[in-house]
Amino acid sequence: MKMILEANAEAEAKALLGGFSTILQNIEWVISFIFVGEALGFAIAAKGKAEADQMALKAKAFSEYKEAAIADMVLQVRFHFIFLLLIILQDILANVRV
Repeated sequence: MKMILEANAEAEAKALLGGFSTILQNIEWVISFIFVGEALGFAIAAKGKAEADQMALKAKAFSEYKEAAIADMVLQVRFHFIFLLLIILQDILANVRV
């Protein structure tokens, strides 16, 4: 009878340890899943910040390009205006009789 009770106790202990081992494996899986989720969230946030920074730099560069393009157009208009004035002045001087 003592051997049967010891065998039953041993079987119950093994079953309990087996269940405990399964629980530990599940906990390890959950923890690894949490770490993977946190890493993925961090990566997504880092990518979003990098894209936002890149867009801000592009907007700044476009703004600077726009200002440079306007300045270039103003200078071209001034050049053509001065050139036109010189042609008109040359025509006036050519028609003046002294």
